[in-house]
Amino acid sequence: MKKYTLFAVMAILLACVGCTHNKPMPNLPKAPLEVVSGTVYRTQLYSANFGDSLTVDIWTPDNYNTQQTYPVLYMHDGQNLFDPNSTWNKQAWNIDDAIAQLVADGKIEAPIVVGVHSIGESRIDDLMPEKVAPLIKDSTIFAYMDAMCQGKYRGDEYVDFLANTVKPFVDSVFSTKPEMEHTAVMGSSMGGLMSFYALCEAPHVFSKAGCFSTHIGNNPENGALAYALMDYLEQSLPQDETHYIYLDCGDQNIDAPYAPFFPALVAKIDSLGYTNRMLHGFYPGAGHTETDWAARVHVALEYFFSRR
Repeated sequence: MKKYTLFAVMAILLACVGCTHNKPMPNLPKAPLEVVSGTVYRTQLYSANFGDSLTVDIWTPDNYNTQQTYPVLYMHDGQNLFDPNSTWNKQAWNIDDAIAQLVADGKIEAPIVVGVHSIGESRIDDLMPEKVAPLIKDSTIFAYMDAMCQGKYRGDEYVDFLANTVKPFVDSVFSTKPEMEHTAVMGSSMGGLMSFYALCEAPHVFSKAGCFSTHIGNNPENGALAYALMDYLEQSLPQDETHYIYLDCGDQNIDAPYAPFFPALVAKIDSLGYTNRMLHGFYPGAGHTETDWAARVHVALEYFFSRR
């Protein structure tokens, strides 16, 4: 009788543990997007601290199963991720295609992808790291960035929105692995800056930052913004051996003025203890478009979500 009782109790406990992962399928509208694989859901989330509602797309991989849990990748400029027919320039990251191929090849554990749409008129304000701006030592470059941001810097509010509004919502509705070691943030251009910033300002939330064609200046002869970012990273980059960085750069069109300062940025991050926790790539001939980022996004995805 005692053995039976113990067995019954253990069965109940194991069932209860499983219940924490047994969420229903999302009761959200599907986004009007065409994807190669998976399903994209869409919602609007409001943050009083941020002061805006933003559109958020959540992609689940093929055969999404609420009986298992998934790592999560948060991405900026979510309107440019999935369907080139829905974007202003008819280009997209095709992130769903890249993930599906890597999963089919057995290289990664499929993540859920959360794409936070940007607000056109305030995108630069939202993605500009507030604590980096005061470190810009060149007054001309500072004035330029200040004008681009319309004198407003909402980077802290944006990080707060990601960490304290978007992520709790996603974790409550989807079958996620909520721990920071399973949570990554990624973006390009200003989104690259913001990915660095989110890793530093919310290291308890994000353990991986993907920084594609990070905006580190418009003038190839003046690295004021690049060096401001380096100064910030020296002060703020997590030093607990649990955070990882992917960064890259091309050398064409908008990437051209970044290229001269990219080696110094890599060297700075390396000097801060990330030799074995950083993957970087320089892509001659590549420019500053979603097509360019789509061509190499598999590198970052495999680095962050490898099955090894």
